[in-house]
Amino acid sequence: MNKNNFLSKTFIVLFIFIFFIFTSPSFISASEINSEYVSKLTIKLAKNYTNKFCNGIAFGLSQDSALTFALNENKQAFKNKKGIELINEDDLSTQISINVVEKCGTSLSLNGNQGVDEFKQFFIDQSNKAT
Repeated sequence: MNKNNFLSKTFIVLFIFIFFIFTSPSFISASEINSEYVSKLTIKLAKNYTNKFCNGIAFGLSQDSALTFALNENKQAFKNKKGIELINEDDLSTQISINVVEKCGTSLSLNGNQGVDEFKQFFIDQSNKAT
């Protein structure tokens, strides 16, 4: 039942997002920011979070402390970056989770898709606490 509820909410959010994109042509200027730029920015931000988090783990920080450090550092580093508000948070958290599992997941007992899902939920929970 939770999975169906999640899928329903995801569909509704996606529908609303698409609706606003097509009904608000002034929302984003194609000449200023395009989807390729946002995609590259998402990858760059995910890599930055991953590096800071995994380095914190390597230095002996707990997962909570390492993620708090990564969140705070990236918030400061990217707060004035053009297009940052256009990044899809779900895409970002998925990319960060994949990167973390690939880079330092073994030391955290995170492997495969299950590890990605576990870290993504942890990341979302911690991000919500930080805001």
